[in-house]
Amino acid sequence: FTHPGEWQKLLDDPGLASSAVEECLRYDGPVKTIFRMNAEEASIAGTTIPPMSRVLPLFSSANRDEAVWSDADVFSIERNPQEHVAFGYGIHHCLGAPLARLEARVLFETLASRGIVLEPRGDGVPVDGPILRTMLSLAWPNALGQGQLLAASGKITAEDQSITTRENALDSGEALSGLIETDAPVAEIVVENG
Repeated sequence: FTHPGEWQKLLDDPGLASSAVEECLRYDGPVKTIFRMNAEEASIAGTTIPPMSRVLPLFSSANRDEAVWSDADVFSIERNPQEHVAFGYGIHHCLGAPLARLEARVLFETLASRGIVLEPRGDGVPVDGPILRTMLSLAWPNALGQGQLLAASGKITAEDQSITTRENALDSGEALSGLIETDAPVAEIVVENG
């Protein structure tokens, strides 16, 4: 949302969806770090790490390493950074990574092919803990949440069925169950405050 020029590139070429997903993961992935314990002695940059030491790899830092990425602090969906470590590495690579990539790619392709520009209301409520970085809540304009104006503009078609949201539930501490309501089979979404 802070890089509207990049979203415009995606609107102009929905084929950039896969590289946009990868760049989002590289630039600002949800997992910042996770503790590990090395099984045997290791040496990194001249420092010896004894066996059974707790180590803290910083994925966010690795994904912005200037030795790996030119202009590492620049967000560019044309980069297609396949070497990022947003989903971990090696035997610790996230098993759900292919599904997460698929879901994000389909979302980006669908929004871009329909010319939908996402513009949140306000800054949202970030959760920036020591391991995960996410949003507790993010408000969207009513037109996107209820689908009425988008349907009138032809950007949501009849096969999309009905989409409704419950706003401000997080503010009251109420659990959101069935955040997305549709006649099509979907997984239940439950978000709890607290």
